[in-house]
Amino acid sequence: MHPFLPDLLHCGLGRLSPAAQAVVTAIVTAGGAFVSSSALARKVGLRDRYALDRLLQNEGLPTYKQFSGWIRVLGWVLDWEKNGVALSSSALRSGKNAGIYARTVRRVTGLSWTEVRQRGSTWVLLELIHRCRLDTHPARSTPRAAPASLAC
Repeated sequence: MHPFLPDLLHCGLGRLSPAAQAVVTAIVTAGGAFVSSSALARKVGLRDRYALDRLLQNEGLPTYKQFSGWIRVLGWVLDWEKNGVALSSSALRSGKNAGIYARTVRRVTGLSWTEVRQRGSTWVLLELIHRCRLDTHPARSTPRAAPASLAC
């Protein structure tokens, strides 16, 4: 992952609690491939994966599974753009079936790998931020304020 990606996400997502910031940073640092949501929850001081998803929901963010999926897709697109690494090669390097990666792209974005690759990493990042802004918790009186651009 790009070294300043956590900062871009924190900037684009607006104000997050320190706990949510820690979760976002951990997911991004792991490239969306954390061992498990339970392990991540323990790492950031939460009781279990349910507490992790509640924290994310209360912050207006997608679930761990959805958010980490977006980060994995972003990493694959960045790898394609920077090094020309095909999705199937990324899968093979990780010891996974290429079909799993392709289905992850489709599940997360609703698009094929070819369409996502053509739209590029900027689209993936902005789409993730946009979806996070839409994912507000019903108990929240107003949506989380986020800057209009990524220039913090």
